[in-house]
Amino acid sequence: MEVRKGVIPAAGLGTRLRPLTDKVPKELFPLGRKLVIDYALEEAVWSGIEEVCVVISPQKRQIREHYARGYDQLLRELGEIINFVDISFVEQKQPLGLGDAIWTARKFVGDQPFAVLLPDNVFLAEMAPIGQLMQLYSECPTCCVGIMAVPENQAIFFTSARKLGYKELRQGVYRIQKIFDDDREPVREHEIRSIGRYILTPRFFDYCPQAREKARQELRETDVLKEYLRAGNELYGLLIEGERFDTGNWEGYSKAFVEFIDRER
Repeated sequence: MEVRKGVIPAAGLGTRLRPLTDKVPKELFPLGRKLVIDYALEEAVWSGIEEVCVVISPQKRQIREHYARGYDQLLRELGEIINFVDISFVEQKQPLGLGDAIWTARKFVGDQPFAVLLPDNVFLAEMAPIGQLMQLYSECPTCCVGIMAVPENQAIFFTSARKLGYKELRQGVYRIQKIFDDDREPVREHEIRSIGRYILTPRFFDYCPQAREKARQELRETDVLKEYLRAGNELYGLLIEGERFDTGNWEGYSKAFVEFIDRER
């Protein structure tokens, strides 16, 4: 089954970008001629996704308003992509983690495979990262995660990326065997880490209740995927080709802002 639905979680508090995010959602920060969230939407559409559900919080309804403007204005700002996608919204009532945000979109997903695009992660790539993952999913129709090896001198930009244990199957393709817990462990160059792009099947939701029972406060998507792995399911990773920017912290956002402005001069 082809992937035609995508979920963009945008309900996070943006604590790494305070105090600015107390007034403006981080997804609406400018990046070149567009806003941060627009790049995730664009990536989804150009990869063949036809329906997108944006998960927001009650405090971030500005994101809904951003896409509720008139057709002519959106066409000027976003281009032709708005002609190829239906955008809907669902609210995550409390900030209970990324896994909970994805759970909130389960009615939208239904019984179809779906993409998850974390808008903090913006890429410059010849082929959209979620499109690269779709190619792997077409070969291995189970849950897949986009991964990268931490580049030299860029560990600071991977502090929010989860460390993974793996077995390499062929060049660029891995079977994920373990998802590490400890956020306090320093990021090391060349480690394999997840980078905010997933293709998930509806089976993901089967493991949310038991993962929630074990979660401390927030339900992370990795908590659910750990339960998924423990049940004997296969999880594959694909080494994404391209350059990644983590716009969810000041260092990463500043780097991305300069890069995208330079490209549009």
